[in-house]
Amino acid sequence: MITSRASAAFILTLFLLSPLRAETNAYSAVRSASDFAIGGVGVAGVMTREELAMREIRDSAQAGEQLRKLLREATPAGQMYALFALRQLNSTDYVALSAPYRQS
Repeated sequence: MITSRASAAFILTLFLLSPLRAETNAYSAVRSASDFAIGGVGVAGVMTREELAMREIRDSAQAGEQLRKLLREATPAGQMYALFALRQLNSTDYVALSAPYRQS
């Protein structure tokens, strides 16, 4: 009986933490992006892991917060993904946030 309760609690914990882990992995992928590419790339036209991660962040409940944090912490390519997602979300502060990047 104890074993089945412990197993159920463990499985429930994994289930509840899996979205957090996925969001953390998406954030890490965008934060460390080495290249910026939108749409299919290469001969096969495959979407990059970083673009998929950006879309995951963009569609999350904390999108605005996470994307603005990426503007401070990410590589230049990751910052471009964050700006692209903020633009897609029609963020009211997009123009102000993108201004420093317009000259680089």
